[in-house]
Amino acid sequence: MGTHIDNQALEKIPFGVLVFDSKDYNHILFASRRAAQVWDCRDAEELLAYWHAGLSHGIYPGDMDRVFQDISQVSDGEKNEFQITFRILTRKGAMRFVHMSGRREVQDGLIYACVTVHNAEESDVDMLTGLPGPMQFSSHVEALCRNGTEAGKYAVLAFNIERFRLINERFGLREGDLCLKRLAGILTRVFPCGIVCRYAVDTFYVFTQTAHMDDALEIYRELLKKQMSPEWKCVVNIGVFLMPSRKLPVGVCMSHAMQACRSLTGTNGKRIAYYDRALEKEIAFAQYIEGHLEEAVSRGWIKVYYQPVVRPREFDTCNRKKCHESSKMAYFSSNSINLLVLYRTICGIIKGWRWFYVRGYHRYW
Repeated sequence: MGTHIDNQALEKIPFGVLVFDSKDYNHILFASRRAAQVWDCRDAEELLAYWHAGLSHGIYPGDMDRVFQDISQVSDGEKNEFQITFRILTRKGAMRFVHMSGRREVQDGLIYACVTVHNAEESDVDMLTGLPGPMQFSSHVEALCRNGTEAGKYAVLAFNIERFRLINERFGLREGDLCLKRLAGILTRVFPCGIVCRYAVDTFYVFTQTAHMDDALEIYRELLKKQMSPEWKCVVNIGVFLMPSRKLPVGVCMSHAMQACRSLTGTNGKRIAYYDRALEKEIAFAQYIEGHLEEAVSRGWIKVYYQPVVRPREFDTCNRKKCHESSKMAYFSSNSINLLVLYRTICGIIKGWRWFYVRGYHRYW
């Protein structure tokens, strides 16, 4: 369980305790008996066996990214402490809400976290902005959809601050928190009849009626220019999903809005994207390529030629990739394939894919 951990002392604490390495926060080093009981396990051994020693196995899949995003900020040294409420799946298959708060100890490099079970509906509030948390957002949206009148009247919007981490690094955590508070205030003011929540560190969601959405977004842009400091160079991308049916699960709507939002990452000018049929096809195409790369290499359909030295005038030539398909030779220029990097061992055996850019589709991965 680790030589730095005083197991007996941690067992005496009157709530669940988890300890994990800041360098690999998915790997659990210690779990107290009370922490095991949160997941309906008798002791730490049974809990770790249920988790396969990894925290990700005990978190509800829909909350996993948000949990690890908060913990990673502590792991990377951006913050010393974190607090988050999320859903878990117990050993008996039940879903439960828990609250986890922890801090990173500089001396041993370990993260110590306490875990408690509570009523998420009552306490799922973001401490920084005062906005509802993900659980309250989902439950309120579901209630409004049940009581709504006509389909197609609602939309889910995802707001993401691009490269928010740079604001924390350049100006400090206080300025980063101020940026988040101002964005939360703007969204609350612009969508007074909607539901606004802070989903993750740099991500907000809004559920609103579509009737006056365009006018609200115009006011939002004006307030964003006035209230955000120019020094921050704050770029906020917006993904919009127009709900075709009130029966569609909230999680699916949020996922589609975020996919549209992520499609804007790294682009210039355009800051709003709608999830439509064209975007859906692009995402499906990117996923198809990602899922068939290994097969393409194993069958020899794609062959890679490494060019250690690339002169600017010869870049287009060096960037060409040789491809076999249906016994016909085809060449893809830099206009078709922006970048294909296959990482293998030095001896020349390709072991894994790292990046593959096809017309910017890497934004959705």
